[in-house]
Amino acid sequence: MNKSASMFGQDIDAAIMAYANDNAHEEICGVVRKGSGGHFFQPLPNQAVDRTLCFEMSEKAVFSGDNACAIVHSHPKGPAFPSRHDMVQQQASQLPWAITIPTGQTHAGVFWFGGAPAPLMTRGYRHGVTDCYALIRDWFASQRQISLPDYPRAWEWWIGTGAGSGDDDSDGRGRRHQANLYRDNFAAYGFRALEDDVPREIGDVAMMRILGPVINHAAVWVGQGLILHHLAGRHGYAPHRLPRQEPAERWYRYIDFWVRYGG
Repeated sequence: MNKSASMFGQDIDAAIMAYANDNAHEEICGVVRKGSGGHFFQPLPNQAVDRTLCFEMSEKAVFSGDNACAIVHSHPKGPAFPSRHDMVQQQASQLPWAITIPTGQTHAGVFWFGGAPAPLMTRGYRHGVTDCYALIRDWFASQRQISLPDYPRAWEWWIGTGAGSGDDDSDGRGRRHQANLYRDNFAAYGFRALEDDVPREIGDVAMMRILGPVINHAAVWVGQGLILHHLAGRHGYAPHRLPRQEPAERWYRYIDFWVRYGG
């Protein structure tokens, strides 16, 4: 099982964890740089007004020189996955990111995202990093050499107003704005909906609605009656929940429709 491979080595992860543990009451931040002796972690001041809730770094400090390789920050009390805002900022930075959870919290450790994808079949579930849409993206990248866009998303984006969240898709009063990310994006990403009587082809994607008001899950048809998919657990991080390849007929009652990539 691949929990989260260290991108720059265990020494870097250990340095990040040590700094986060020394400042466990607030979000730490910094940069991984490459020097003459190899990669190293450089802590930087958190300039946010409330350092317990977020972090802010000087752009000049981050990008002084050309040797910034990754952005680092912590989630002092979790969660062990990126927020929607984290995903937005990671994509804007065009650098990999690390998030660390200090020792003593659930799922303490360091995880990386925005770099090379994890192996398809041995990845644990982590919202926004190795979730059901990430599996679709990585399957198309590895099997078809097709690069699908990634869209920033909050945990349980499909639940909707009134569910309560605390993530950055809420309205400030703990009420989440419901999204319909699969339905809203499949056509723009090059997919077209199929009629029910069209025979399946490898690479077709099943759009599913599982215990939610909108489509919130997807699976790839891999042939011989099988689909490949990655189910979420009750929480946004489930390291023992791996992708599964199983008969599609078990999931027919959840499938709204199928789509096929056409470029």
